[in-house]
Amino acid sequence: MYLLTNIQIMKFKDYKKKYPCLYKVLCKMFEIAWYSKEVCEEVDWSKEDWFMDYTRTDDQQQEFVDWLTQLFYADTRCRKELTTIGVKNKMLAERAAEWFNFNYGLKLKRK
Repeated sequence: MYLLTNIQIMKFKDYKKKYPCLYKVLCKMFEIAWYSKEVCEEVDWSKEDWFMDYTRTDDQQQEFVDWLTQLFYADTRCRKELTTIGVKNKMLAERAAEWFNFNYGLKLKRK
């Protein structure tokens, strides 16, 4: 379901130009978790577990998955850039968003 792997993301230092939707999604994930845009710029993407250095709540995680589902459903360019989904399908968009979150989502805060 996915075109990009962790290794592919890490190799592209200039991923903002090559994968603009990826940049948009990652920065939105940080924004929803109440991090500033500067944090998104300063993340060490070369670290294999960069996402473990940041946290978010369950509600923030669900908000991100809902937002990403809508993006994959509505935005053909981002759907093609980040997934292998060729058609506009809500169920597949939701699965892709959950898969993205599972692989690249920020760590959950412990209560």
